[in-house]
Amino acid sequence: MISDIEAFALLIQTRDAFDARFELPDTSGLMPEESDEFQRVAADFDGKASSIVRIDRIENAVWLMQYLNQKQIVDARLGYDDTEELLFHGCPYAAAEQILQQAFDHSRIGRNGTYFGYGFYFSTSRQVSDRYAVPNSSTDEKRILMVSCIGWSKL
Repeated sequence: MISDIEAFALLIQTRDAFDARFELPDTSGLMPEESDEFQRVAADFDGKASSIVRIDRIENAVWLMQYLNQKQIVDARLGYDDTEELLFHGCPYAAAEQILQQAFDHSRIGRNGTYFGYGFYFSTSRQVSDRYAVPNSSTDEKRILMVSCIGWSKL
């Protein structure tokens, strides 16, 4: 029987082997300011990189597999694969932390409004999400920018 430390080391080794094999991006968190990805995300915030304190890249392997599966279903149903869009989500600071740790909580649907019906609200516009980004006591705000699979949108 192996110890917890040995098991963890094997898991890390396996992850690293798969990351290299599939050339997966680094998902360790903090993006270096000089990276292309940081600059692309900063540009999505109207190029105001001076007001950006940090950008973290969060990628959960289980959520990613579920997403890719659902994207494949949507692509097949629509008959094309151009179904991804970068979307913003603005919410209170503490809620953003919770979302990043535990995903979107369906029990919270409707707590901040139901103008367009019950559901999670996203926008292609950062300015729209800004209205819902409530700062913490230090006036820090968080935004979530995510890749989303979209089908046909109707209002």
